[in-house]
Amino acid sequence: MNRKIAAISRIRGNAESSRIIQMNVVIRKLDGLWHLIVGSCKIRTPFLETQDRALVVTYARRVYPGAKIFQRD
Repeated sequence: MNRKIAAISRIRGNAESSRIIQMNVVIRKLDGLWHLIVGSCKIRTPFLETQDRALVVTYARRVYPGAKIFQRD
C-alpha cells in the first residue's frame, strides 16, 4: 500500500512541476514563411513572410498559451 501512495505522490509531483515550466517560442522568417521554433522543433506557420508579424504573434499566443514569445528576424 505504501508503494502505491509513493507512486501516486511522485506522479502528482511530476504533474505539478510540469505546470511551472515556461515554454519559449521564437518567431523567425525562414525560406519566405514565418516559423515558430519551440525547443528544437521548427514549426511552419500558414503565414507568408510578407504578412504582418502581429498575425503570427497572435497565432503563437493562441496555440501556446502562457508561453514566452521571442521575435527575431
